[in-house]
Amino acid sequence: MESGAYLASDETISIKPMFGGIRSFFGGEGIFLLEAFGNGKLFLNAYGGIIPIDVQGSYTIDTGHIVAFDKSLQYKIAKAGGSWKSTFFGGEGLVMEFTGHGRVLIQTRVPSGFLSWLTALLPN
Repeated sequence: MESGAYLASDETISIKPMFGGIRSFFGGEGIFLLEAFGNGKLFLNAYGGIIPIDVQGSYTIDTGHIVAFDKSLQYKIAKAGGSWKSTFFGGEGLVMEFTGHGRVLIQTRVPSGFLSWLTALLPN
């Protein structure tokens, strides 16, 4: 799961950090993911609603919308378009390409969009 997605869990669930790849760091997404394992309830945090997507083969999703995904899925972080310079230093254009069979949970909104909305409401 994305590092900011963990909210709470039963004590039977264990959480450990997992290296997300150096590209995720330069893209502004954070360098670590969290892995949850065990049996019990896991509560996630997201911006907007959470939508489950069943992957049967391959599926590409903007990294800002990823909440969590099954360990059964393989993934790689890639650029959606543009130059690597704008991707690494501007944080734009990063996607996760999932392959295999499993479920991805996405959020309907992204943190940067929420921050823009909130900033517009603040007094000058």
